[in-house]
Amino acid sequence: GMRSHGFSLLEVVVALAVLALGIVSLMTFTVASFRLARTNRQAAAADRCLLDTIENVRAVPSEDVFTRYASFTSPVNDPVLASGVIAVAFLDESRASVLAGIPVDLDRDGVASETEAAHGGMRSFCVQVALDWLDEATQRGETLRVFVYEHSP
Repeated sequence: GMRSHGFSLLEVVVALAVLALGIVSLMTFTVASFRLARTNRQAAAADRCLLDTIENVRAVPSEDVFTRYASFTSPVNDPVLASGVIAVAFLDESRASVLAGIPVDLDRDGVASETEAAHGGMRSFCVQVALDWLDEATQRGETLRVFVYEHSP
């Protein structure tokens, strides 16, 4: 019979299709890896920023904390969190109770879950620290932390 030298056209087409599929899969994996790495960088930077702000709030003497942070917003100085803004808010007992899942009596007047606004006379504050930013894909990122600030005796 006849002996063939080289590859047939069908074998070349199948080999190229398999190669193309492998390249596309590798590119998809690489793009997904870069997206995940960006998301992880942003999450780590957001955590650092939130924890730094919480630490700053807790470092303020109890008699000054409400006055100093009552309407606090500040731009974030981190290139990973483009256009980032951090905000501190003092929650009323009602909102704090919803977040905690139990009645919260922040001013220790014996009545929990009031809608009275937080004020300087309270013994404790439920503080919300929120961070908003635009990521590299111009999507909005948002994260927040809530903690209770107890007046020192």
